[in-house]
Amino acid sequence: MKQDKMKLALFTFVILSDTISRALSFPSSLGTVTSSTIKRKDSPVLPGNVLPSFLFMQGGAEGGFIGLPLGGGRGSPQPYQPDDSCSDDIFTNDNPDLRSPQLPYLTQDQWGCQHDPTDLDAFFLEDDYLQVRITPAFAGKVWGITDKVNKREMLFDNPAHQPANIADLRAWASGGCEWNYSPGIIGHSAFTETPSWVGVIETPRGPIVRVYDFDRYNHTTWSVDMFIANGIFWAHPRLTNNNPVDLQAYWWTCVAHHVTPESRVLTPATRVVQTTGGTSQCNDWPKFTSGFRNDSFTGLNGSYGVDNSYLGNIEPPGDFFVRIPQPIRPYIAHVEADGYTVMHGHPLNGTKFFTWGQNGPGRFMQDFLAGFPGDRSGDYTELQIGPAPTQMNTFPLPGMTDYEWTEWFSAFQADVNKVHSADYNVAVGETDSRYLSDATIADMNAFFATYADTDPTVVQTGTDWGGLEELRRKSRLRKGLVFNVSSTSVDAAPWVELVTMGQFSTQTLSRLPTSYMVHDDWLALLQSSQQESYLRNLHIAINLMERGDVVQPLTLLKDSLQMQGGNHPVTLRCIGLLQSNPTDAAGYLWQAWNLTLSPKFAHDPTQPRLVLNLGTEMFSLFLQNSDWASCAQLLSVSPANLLASDLALIAQASVLLYAQNNPSGAISILQENCFPTIASARPVLENMWLQAVVMRQTIIANRTLTPAEARNTRIKYPVPRNIGCTYGASFCSNYW
Repeated sequence: MKQDKMKLALFTFVILSDTISRALSFPSSLGTVTSSTIKRKDSPVLPGNVLPSFLFMQGGAEGGFIGLPLGGGRGSPQPYQPDDSCSDDIFTNDNPDLRSPQLPYLTQDQWGCQHDPTDLDAFFLEDDYLQVRITPAFAGKVWGITDKVNKREMLFDNPAHQPANIADLRAWASGGCEWNYSPGIIGHSAFTETPSWVGVIETPRGPIVRVYDFDRYNHTTWSVDMFIANGIFWAHPRLTNNNPVDLQAYWWTCVAHHVTPESRVLTPATRVVQTTGGTSQCNDWPKFTSGFRNDSFTGLNGSYGVDNSYLGNIEPPGDFFVRIPQPIRPYIAHVEADGYTVMHGHPLNGTKFFTWGQNGPGRFMQDFLAGFPGDRSGDYTELQIGPAPTQMNTFPLPGMTDYEWTEWFSAFQADVNKVHSADYNVAVGETDSRYLSDATIADMNAFFATYADTDPTVVQTGTDWGGLEELRRKSRLRKGLVFNVSSTSVDAAPWVELVTMGQFSTQTLSRLPTSYMVHDDWLALLQSSQQESYLRNLHIAINLMERGDVVQPLTLLKDSLQMQGGNHPVTLRCIGLLQSNPTDAAGYLWQAWNLTLSPKFAHDPTQPRLVLNLGTEMFSLFLQNSDWASCAQLLSVSPANLLASDLALIAQASVLLYAQNNPSGAISILQENCFPTIASARPVLENMWLQAVVMRQTIIANRTLTPAEARNTRIKYPVPRNIGCTYGASFCSNYW
């Protein structure tokens, strides 16, 4: 591991008392935590986009699009609207806006698909029965758990780290067990591709590994205490709202398992909220027909309906939020074809699984996320739990309170005939019998509570934002969480200056910004600063733009341009976004581009990032408006790092196809790249390919093709597998 990381000595302890050991039916063993690495094919995410991405620019939580929204304001909210077939609880705390705000975080929108063999840093929490591999670089994700007794892998231990455009901040990679905390915001969390803090607590029973971080959206904290006890993996999430205001929160523990069509999901549920038909529809569980609203229809002699507990019976992708009636103890279990079962127990209201289904788009996404193995070894399902009934609902997190619970994972070889019984009640009865005793769970709750306020020995530092908030508050965020601010942090330095000096330093004023703050507390600090500087104006304008204001930010930004150092590319770009006319917006973006490449910023270490981020934004605007001349102009002055980006490649292919009548050139670009950041926008690539092959054949024939000839050309030259299928689609003709 890197030199600047704290070295972790071996922690060896005796695990569990005789009483608890007997309750778990295992002899006691020794537990250890060691630092190591895991080998994976890696496509790393580049540093975040240094251009602030505002709420009015956001679409849905997942998938992405090509285009650049203009004009400012608050944009169009996307409320959760479940079907009337659902019960009252699904309409409680339903999310009024499913969009994913980006600020104060930087959007993570640039990565490749090179699949370089890489050693990823990890901590191994291990005893005689389990080996748990925790990756600090990905918010403490548990990459895999080896069941030593049954010699099996409990999770989907993805051989690749290949992001797709799926998370709150865009980049997300599948596999393992991840901790998704986004207060009030749907999706894979802002932390998923970001290093989190990791600490170890010594206890008489063995080591606790604590992963934790500070939430910049609402100034709260989250942590997960991880512990192994003789064949059981325990996790104890804790969410802390140490603000006086009440919040609506979001949490889902997301657990991936490798699947085959014969894999089965068992849970003591009777109803399900499912999304295969687009909107949320509620049906009986487990037998119903996906996408059909009238779940009372049973067919001739009650023979209609499909057992959707078998993943091979589900054709379209979708979420399945199973509803477990009280007082039944909730859990969800993944059962393999031979009866090997991983059971996830918890005390919460929400239980679900997600599947990509058995169609082409689902198979493409699973192949893509696993580095294109091509043999279905990348197929997985996600089994998840959370406090709210669905991911489109939130739950209250009152001010000055903790919200915490204990969840657990066990693995066993079940009676294959029972867990695969055609009688679902028989199958569930087999997993019901494996639920841990109330006494065991209560004991573990008390164990975690004992160490809630104990500071861990930090073995991996995370980001600086928690330490910065403690500096601003002049108090700790929470006992048991250790934060600090690195003296070498470029991102945090301006805000340390604002807190300690009330203004930005000369050095900060000379640099391109790499971080932003939009919380009310930081806006108040900016407004109270007596410094008259372009950067203060810029940051206040960004705060107000995120709140939906247009008039005052425009005044501040234009005033900023007149100040010393205020002729700034980020300022010009923000003014461009507030234009309602694409031509006017493009004018400001070109000014920002030329200034970025000028001698003023040539030696700024952030300049290459800004070139990439600004250039891709400009390509997005030009592509949206079919402005091939501007695409060609920008391509002619683009450096190598920008030319390698997805939007630049799409712009190149578009210019060749639509402006230069060179379909062969466009085809070469389309078939030689994998376009990893393009998700819901893949129809652009698919349509471009089909147009290109027809145009090429038209040129060869030297005449207009008949409809049948055009059809036969499209069949002969189908969309290549590297382009694949649209994210979230229900059908594509080229990937089966």
